[in-house]
Amino acid sequence: MKILAVLISILFVVLAILHVFVDSITIDAIAIVLLVLASLPWLFPYLKSLEFPGGVKIELKDVKEAVAKVSQGDEAAPSESDEYDFLQIIAAHDPNLALVAVRIEIEKAVRNAIGDGERKPMPLSRGIQKLTESGVLSHSVANGLRDFIQLGNQAAHGVEVEAQAVKYIIDNAGKILNPFKEQLANAA
Repeated sequence: MKILAVLISILFVVLAILHVFVDSITIDAIAIVLLVLASLPWLFPYLKSLEFPGGVKIELKDVKEAVAKVSQGDEAAPSESDEYDFLQIIAAHDPNLALVAVRIEIEKAVRNAIGDGERKPMPLSRGIQKLTESGVLSHSVANGLRDFIQLGNQAAHGVEVEAQAVKYIIDNAGKILNPFKEQLANAA
């Protein structure tokens, strides 16, 4: 990645220098644009999204951060069970629905754990807070779950989900949901 960034930067700096010295020694809009393009590879790691007119985008970076929080850095291989294979079928139809499906799995498990059979159910974020305060969930897992709930809500409202992010979710469904469900089972 760094080699590509260096090559792109060098290319656009050279183009800017050639543009400036071949025509005359004036800086115009083209030279400025070329210099901005030369700096973009260095800015990408710090940008969440670089999307011109359009909408917000759920990116792989967001999903990876949420997975890391929930799995607590566990680099174990993805679950070999067929428990979450349904996500592939859902993602083939609509990538946003795969993220919404993970959110639904989280909500079902939280509601089951807190025994939320009330007429007016407790908000999901409050249910996670209750489980964290009672020591059932670690703060890291709770924060990751909140991130996934937020991403799932965005996906449910039509925010575009990157194909790489959906693939990562499907490949890591076990790492997302199993640590959470294990903490709930250990507390029961």
